[in-house]
Amino acid sequence: MSHNEIINLGYGLFLSYLKHNKVMDLQETEAGREYLAKCERMKVTTPDFAKLKQATGYKQQKVGE
Repeated sequence: MSHNEIINLGYGLFLSYLKHNKVMDLQETEAGREYLAKCERMKVTTPDFAKLKQATGYKQQKVGE
């Protein structure tokens, strides 16, 4: 894109292009890919109960025991 095209972009569209460019730069290196993977894990807001049960050794008791 030319300088004039960039200047005439809307603010939201400009930020979108900026983010996309940063992500592409990070994907080029192993450290960048690891960073992006960590960022994706941080977005998860629901717990994974299966992994929690495995990590703590939690065993569900049956009713009546």
